[in-house]
Amino acid sequence: MRKILSLVLVLVMSISIISGCTPKVENNGGAGESNEKIVMKIAHPAMPGSPRDLGANKIKEVIERETDGRVEVQVYPSQQLGLTNEIIQGLQNGNIEMNMAPVMVYGTVQPLVGVLDIPFLYPDTNEDMISFLASDAVKPLMETTKSKGIVTLDLWFAGLKNFTANKPLETIADFKGQKFRVMPAPMLVEQFKALGASGLNIDLGETYSSLQTGAIDGQENPYDVIFEQKYHEVQKYVTQTSHASVVLAIAVSQKWWNDLPADIQEAVLKGIEEGKKVATEKLLENEADYKEQIRASGVGIVELTKEDKEAFAPVREHTIKAFKEKYGEEGKSIFELLSEEAKKY
Repeated sequence: MRKILSLVLVLVMSISIISGCTPKVENNGGAGESNEKIVMKIAHPAMPGSPRDLGANKIKEVIERETDGRVEVQVYPSQQLGLTNEIIQGLQNGNIEMNMAPVMVYGTVQPLVGVLDIPFLYPDTNEDMISFLASDAVKPLMETTKSKGIVTLDLWFAGLKNFTANKPLETIADFKGQKFRVMPAPMLVEQFKALGASGLNIDLGETYSSLQTGAIDGQENPYDVIFEQKYHEVQKYVTQTSHASVVLAIAVSQKWWNDLPADIQEAVLKGIEEGKKVATEKLLENEADYKEQIRASGVGIVELTKEDKEAFAPVREHTIKAFKEKYGEEGKSIFELLSEEAKKY
């Protein structure tokens, strides 16, 4: 009897030891399990309260509402999660779920998106560019980021670009020898090369100080960015060219997206749709007001006519040629699709 009790005791102790050494499986927040809470981070470079930030927070509101709190959305404005290249890497490895940034920043991993950087090619009014981005012509371009681990779910209009500098920029000759801040986008470098200027890759957060110290002479952006980043404090002129647009890519990590349940994906898409409405409405509301505030600050605003803009045709043609030469048949195919659509406006 004692032997039996001893054996039982040894067995119980062995089970206890084994149980104590076995790792506990805990909820790790994986996207694929419907009963797990999903944390979704949205990164964007704009200021709190900007149209982009309001759009991001609308996405948050809608997703959390539609999923009954199964998804917790955290919005990080002003590059809080890192610089451009760090955010892109975060998307690719799944550490950041969503990024809202100009599509051209993805040019370092998918250069085909640079087709949207070709100047003086696309619609030069807000309404027409919004319609252009809603067309089927842009969908093949959106698909190209998937091969890089990034899913582009939508493209938002974020304003027509204008140049700022310490002198008016009314002709190609006015750009000669000037240094401009560019995002890491090959076609923007080609644009400034055709203008006789230099394009220097400077992060958004360093642009103000670079203008202030004279490290660069100018930059290009819509009125809302010019005003919110206070570039009008360190620049004397805005030349209103509307030569291209800032287009926001609403992009997510492919690793994360593919692991999401279908109903969560639907909630994200609904959030993006409603967020776009909020961001676009606020952008258009701000534009006229910011333009007048910039003018009132003493900055000269030079508005180019249609004829003035046509004199920049050599810049457009140079950039088109560079794009086709760099990106072969796939690049040509995407360019032809978008340029044909642009002719409708």
